[in-house]
Amino acid sequence: MNKISTYSKSKIIKIFLGLTFVFTILLAPVFVSFAEYTSENGVVVKCNTELDANGQFVDPCTFDSVLAAINNVIDFLIYYMVIPIAAIVIMVAGFMYLTSGANPEKRKKARKMLLNLVIGLVLALAAWIIVKFILDGLGYEDSLNIFG
Repeated sequence: MNKISTYSKSKIIKIFLGLTFVFTILLAPVFVSFAEYTSENGVVVKCNTELDANGQFVDPCTFDSVLAAINNVIDFLIYYMVIPIAAIVIMVAGFMYLTSGANPEKRKKARKMLLNLVIGLVLALAAWIIVKFILDGLGYEDSLNIFG
């Protein structure tokens, strides 16, 4: 049975604390951006919220509201879910690769993880672009407004 020496334990603790610090620094902007994601600029489309004196909606929901909701959902998924998860997977795979040492199985697993990540990112971004072009074809003006 292999016993972990005190040197190895202290090294593992240092690596764990270092990774915790790095994850905290890298994920803090994601949590701050979630705080900014309100109903004004969020996934929920603002329509059918106010009535006039006749009982009619001042801002009725239209087909454009449905397209805006689809656009908001796909943007939310890409910007706030896929990209942060991809960053975490890159860090985990990089850590596995760097700590693999002479273990070719661990190195192979890290490479496979990165390859699967790249394939997943390509598929997610392709789906995002396809949805954007479909929304543009249906007449939604802001669908190809990619950078703001």
